[in-house]
Amino acid sequence: MTLTASNQHADSGATYQHLEIVRLEENFLKLVLNMHGKSVNVLSSELVTELMDCIPALKKDESIQGLLITSGKPKQFIAGANIEEIFDLKDAKEASEKARYGQQMMDLIENLPFPTVSVIDGPTLGGGLEFALSTTYRVA
Repeated sequence: MTLTASNQHADSGATYQHLEIVRLEENFLKLVLNMHGKSVNVLSSELVTELMDCIPALKKDESIQGLLITSGKPKQFIAGANIEEIFDLKDAKEASEKARYGQQMMDLIENLPFPTVSVIDGPTLGGGLEFALSTTYRVA
């Protein structure tokens, strides 16, 4: 994967609104979660969709030896699911589909071929805790 701007990668040309990819060293990356327009990071449909695009692109890059996942919000990692989206769910089927989509994203992280580390500074609740548990290691 060739990095261009901090929130874009050249392989897919995707630009991320809520993710920033930073190369720390030649083979190590930092993925910063930063929900723009929100005071905390939440697992919204937008963020999960960006992660579902970003993680497979990272997996394809055989040069990556490790990934740190951090928050762009001070003293907070992920506050959990987006409550506003939960209230908007129409029925159990839609709720099940959204939950399954989030689980698929976490499975992608869990199955990356290199170590992943959640760098946790502050509250990590509900789905945020599940997200942290999908990484190889957690540092608080």
